[in-house]
Amino acid sequence: MKKLSFFFLFFFLQIPFISISQSNFVVTSTGTNATIDDAIDYAVNIWDQYIITTVPVKLHIEYLDLTNQGPLGITLPNGRKDFTSSPQQGVWYASCLANSLEGAELNIGEADINVFMNSANNYYFGTDGNPSFSQYDFISVLLHEIAHGLGVVSLSKVVNNEGSFGNLVASDFAPLTTTFPFPDLEGLPSVWDNMIINNFGENITDTLIFQNNSAGLKSEFESNELYFTGSISTSLNLGVNPKVFAPSTYDPGSSLSHIDESAFPASSGNSMMTPFTSNGAANHYPGPLLLALLQDIGWQVNATAFINEQKRQLDLVCYPNPVITDLAIQIKQPVGKIKFEIYNQQGQITETKEFTANQFSIDMSSYTSGVYFLRISSNDMKKVIPITKK
Repeated sequence: MKKLSFFFLFFFLQIPFISISQSNFVVTSTGTNATIDDAIDYAVNIWDQYIITTVPVKLHIEYLDLTNQGPLGITLPNGRKDFTSSPQQGVWYASCLANSLEGAELNIGEADINVFMNSANNYYFGTDGNPSFSQYDFISVLLHEIAHGLGVVSLSKVVNNEGSFGNLVASDFAPLTTTFPFPDLEGLPSVWDNMIINNFGENITDTLIFQNNSAGLKSEFESNELYFTGSISTSLNLGVNPKVFAPSTYDPGSSLSHIDESAFPASSGNSMMTPFTSNGAANHYPGPLLLALLQDIGWQVNATAFINEQKRQLDLVCYPNPVITDLAIQIKQPVGKIKFEIYNQQGQITETKEFTANQFSIDMSSYTSGVYFLRISSNDMKKVIPITKK
């Protein structure tokens, strides 16, 4: 598995770019080609279905080698605080969200989001969500990174055994640089940070409880017991505050800026904002929880778009899993020709067949014990399921 990442900063763009698309988003890019631009356009059009705003989101994407950084992508959002329509004072908002809440462009001449996509990775640029098991799906990664730019971001930091908010500086992002003097974040949290509590219900940005620049705050960051208190996302999560990613060792760019992988696995349909992804995996739909999280921090979203897109996902069950001999598969909606593939953990196809019936079985009695990946596709719908062979 590989890490997805983000970082938070403000920047002025002062170099020429190529415009890709216009809608709720104005997109520019450097280092890309026509194939990559098509994938960018596809990802942006997905987010365009969900985000409701009268002020365009200005997104710049750079495709470059980040071998030494490691993550698949790094996002640097612009931001504003204490604007006229700000629901909360003394916290930073992603500038695109601030603009949307204000109904006016607060950062004229500046971009809202800068995404660096790591060209050192083996990316799949197709739009069908069918990467090989040796590839990372570019669109899935970009959708995740854009969500950070929309405001799912933390201003937390750990230095010398002390945790803090709002102390990020330009050198934290080296060798990536900005074209302006890095601003003073004033020791303040983001709106996302301001909605995180610990297991005792204490808000971790409350300086009366947790002093900024303190070992106590670092302990909270590494507690593995942090939760997001948004009312919409909590209601959707059956009344339970969604768990925030807060591993026992603080992970810059990942800790506090994602929801927890163990609480929201891929099978939940809500894994887009977990911190890791696997090659061969694809997720082109934000999921209801991420839409609720965005609403909680202030966005207006078109939740019905998710309902429409769910129709493109194959609804199926396969059993038993783990399997000893026969694996039964039942597809619950009308489909045409069905393509069935099994991959081993090395990404090699071990079996492929086509069916026209909605129910069929696969004889796996000759397979050695281990984990395999079942991929079933029909038209533009697909699903990938890990299968354990006993």
